Amino acid sequence: MKKNRQLIIHADDLGIDRAVNQACFLALEERWITSASAMVPAPYFAQVVEFAKNRHHQFDLGIHLTFTSEWPKRKLSPCAKPSLVKSLVDRNGHFHSTVDQFLRLANLDEIIIEANAQIKRALILGLKPTHLDCHMFSLYRNPKTRSIISSLSFQYNLPVLFPDGRIFAMPRATAAVDWEKSYIEMLLNLPAGISELIVHPGFDTPGLRNIMGIKSAWGSEWRRRDLEFVGSYFLPGFLKKMAIQPVDWKIIHK
Repeated sequence: MKKNRQLIIHADDLGIDRAVNQACFLALEERWITSASAMVPAPYFAQVVEFAKNRHHQFDLGIHLTFTSEWPKRKLSPCAKPSLVKSLVDRNGHFHSTVDQFLRLANLDEIIIEANAQIKRALILGLKPTHLDCHMFSLYRNPKTRSIISSLSFQYNLPVLFPDGRIFAMPRATAAVDWEKSYIEMLLNLPAGISELIVHPGFDTPGLRNIMGIKSAWGSEWRRRDLEFVGSYFLPGFLKKMAIQPVDWKIIHK
């Protein structure tokens, strides 16, 4: 058995919908997850800030830097002035739909402007972020964009964990019947040191189904299954048996 394995159990996409927020708030309060990050341009980001303030910032909440808008029924737009980030948006003023479009069309200086705008909005509204990450791994995809998030990490003293064999997430094509099995396999293969398991909890509501679809990747059923997995009686016992210690980003700040 590998020793000294520490795991950040992390939820993405807070702010995108009430059903996602409420599921993640529950998971944080029940200690099913140890970390989460929020999308500042999303319509329910203010609800995340209110939750953080009401709980005296006791939970680990980061900024989920966002540069894509993949859901047709919930389009997202930049926090920066539109005239300053023209390469980041489509003709309707929304972020591009895919990471490939973003990487092909985005000007690096404008990425920096928008990233700073998102971080500064979060700080102005009162969030005390513990880390940075990015939606759809958009800034991790090439050396130039990786250097941007590295510089932001240094500028704001917010750690980043890069997906270099340390970040684990459910593969897109995983069948529902293999959900728990797939997560178990990931946990069995954690390396020594600090790793991160990314989950996407959400309540399977009509509203979320309308926005994200039901059976689509990261859709409402996906998010319900993730909530059920992190909240299961099985997981804490399995982690203990495998000597995997749940941790949050404070361990990286040390």
